Amino acid sequence: MISYDSLYRAVLQSLNESSLSGEILDLKVPSSAISINAGASYDIKPPEGKRWTILNLYLNGQCDFKIIGGTTEVFKTSYVAADIFPTMLFLTENHFIRITNTGSTALTISYEAHEGFL
Repeated sequence: MISYDSLYRAVLQSLNESSLSGEILDLKVPSSAISINAGASYDIKPPEGKRWTILNLYLNGQCDFKIIGGTTEVFKTSYVAADIFPTMLFLTENHFIRITNTGSTALTISYEAHEGFL
């Protein structure tokens, strides 16, 4: 089960470290289904110099969800079932999401991202 309090604190820390400037959301970043093999990880992060706001994250299986701030793991939780997670996470190339497949079969993820911050 998600600890929203922990996630909220992690998001606030990420915001403080990202030095937001009140940008307006711009272009939607396309995301097709991404397959992650058992035991493998995938980082959701924008290219260098870009900023993304993740609004929804779709997972279809067992995984670890981490928010990475620089080289530090800021937040971690585990999921065991498929779900859609409405979020508002702010990402840069140094503050990003890492999904690790902890199941025995391939995991499929996708996300809705917009370039820029609110």
